[in-house]
Amino acid sequence: MARIQGGGSSGFGGLDAQAVTLSAVASGSVVCGGIAWTSDSGQTLDSVTDNQGNTYTVYQTGGADATNGLSAALYYRANITNAPTVITANFTGGPSFRAIVADEFSGLATASIADGAHLNVQASSPGTGTDAITSGSITTTVAGNTVYGYTVNTSGAEVGSPGTGYTGATSVTQQDSEYLVQGSAGAIAATFTQAAGASRITGVLALKAAGASSAVSGAAASVATAAGTLTPNQIAAPIADISAGAWTPSSGGSLYPMLDEAAADDNDYISVSSTGSVAELRLAPLTDPNNAGARTLRYRLASPSSATLRLTLMQGATQIAQWTEVMSPTWTTYAHTLSAPEAAAITDYTDLRVRIDVP
Repeated sequence: MARIQGGGSSGFGGLDAQAVTLSAVASGSVVCGGIAWTSDSGQTLDSVTDNQGNTYTVYQTGGADATNGLSAALYYRANITNAPTVITANFTGGPSFRAIVADEFSGLATASIADGAHLNVQASSPGTGTDAITSGSITTTVAGNTVYGYTVNTSGAEVGSPGTGYTGATSVTQQDSEYLVQGSAGAIAATFTQAAGASRITGVLALKAAGASSAVSGAAASVATAAGTLTPNQIAAPIADISAGAWTPSSGGSLYPMLDEAAADDNDYISVSSTGSVAELRLAPLTDPNNAGARTLRYRLASPSSATLRLTLMQGATQIAQWTEVMSPTWTTYAHTLSAPEAAAITDYTDLRVRIDVP
């Protein structure tokens, strides 16, 4: 892991955006940061985006300070590939104060990167003691996380200094960020120290190291009929989540839109960071090809840690076929054509599903 760069900005006057400019973000990097804004009249943070059309995951739970009329949030995006230079927080209600910090890191996971986040409001000054400013604790599940801390001064302009064990990252008016590598999984908090008493909102975000996740992109089942038959070529991509388990989409709330393209797009995918969790997705209904032609399942996989993935084709609760792959760190296409007995076992082409797990 290495911190590449960082920056921050703040502004006053009722505008609906606050941006920070960076040098072009390197391919594969993670950008994360913190945001603060006036929220005393119901103003809200709606999204974080960049000038290349990327959308960032936002964490806001617990970040509202009703006493001082400000709120804060954390955000991140992994595996950026298109070199954005401007990260923008988008608001509703025209907050009179807005602030944003952004930091770029390399060497982190490319999917399912978050291993915990927390925001803590200290509406009254926590004082000037060492590590008195705190995010509150999270408990991480894997070793080697980069733990990122962000704090905003909600009652003045002074900045702070990094907590014990942390390296300072970005420090601009009212805002500070920091990071460390956590050797072992367990409880940890972001802490800061200040020279003058001020109230604070502080957040902590744990980001997994490279090699800590597995991902699936563009899974689609196809039925290619023989030339001259009456049934045309058909493709059955996922159309609904049956169950998600611990699998997460790279964007949005459902798994299937990440896998529903006829030609795989590796910029959207599903991923999981633990073993034993099963995702099941419903495939689009097909017309029965009446035993003509090949039935092939195609999908793309990647895992920085070369994990094993199991994919099972189901008709309802009946297993039709199953394959196990040892994944490559780079996206790789896999294709499996059903045997004659496997194809004959399908009696209802409107109830096909795929189950995906890392055993």
